Amino acid sequence: MHLSLVNLAQAGDIREYAAKLDQLPQPLADDVVLFGTSRGAATMLTALSSDNVVPRNVSGRIRLVVLEAPFDTVRNVLAYRHGAWLAPVLVRLLSWATQFDPAGVSPLSALDRFPAHLPVAWIVSVRDTKVPPANTLRLARRLCERGLNDVWVLVLEHSTHSSFATESAADRDRYQGFVHDLYRRYGLPHIPAYASSVALRAFCDQCTVAERELPVIDLT
Repeated sequence: MHLSLVNLAQAGDIREYAAKLDQLPQPLADDVVLFGTSRGAATMLTALSSDNVVPRNVSGRIRLVVLEAPFDTVRNVLAYRHGAWLAPVLVRLLSWATQFDPAGVSPLSALDRFPAHLPVAWIVSVRDTKVPPANTLRLARRLCERGLNDVWVLVLEHSTHSSFATESAADRDRYQGFVHDLYRRYGLPHIPAYASSVALRAFCDQCTVAERELPVIDLT
């Protein structure tokens, strides 16, 4: 993609996401699970929170949303990776070189319009140096504060960004068990032997415990 077209989960990415949904084979299955990683996960959040993006024949079938390491805001990720003092400069450079709008929508700002009652599973890793767990957990906490969605979190220990399900055998097994447990909970096809490997605990009920296990930085 040409640098000038980059917009980071804003209007251009949302349009692309909507186009992909329109291209889904018909007829759709009764049960739809949406999955996204990193920028794709961030785009899924902003798209689902936007009006008239998800076709009705899709939105009524969504049973679960699974998100790997979405960022909360671009500025917060830049602050983590390059320092809080440099982040504002980098944001200005991005807005000059790309279609990214610092005043535009972000996953964090979009969550107030996220569809109610749609279960969301967030997957992070303590070894992720591209999108730190603190960024994604801020999103999970915000959704918990609304009190309208089931919120689930899996914290992996060995995998790096975009390799959560493949890099570490231990993480892969936990990931597999987590997803099959969720599928079982929401009446989706699953393998019972896999679903018994992880005990699901709602993140909203124990988020402070989860956060004590993570390297959290202040990005406010």
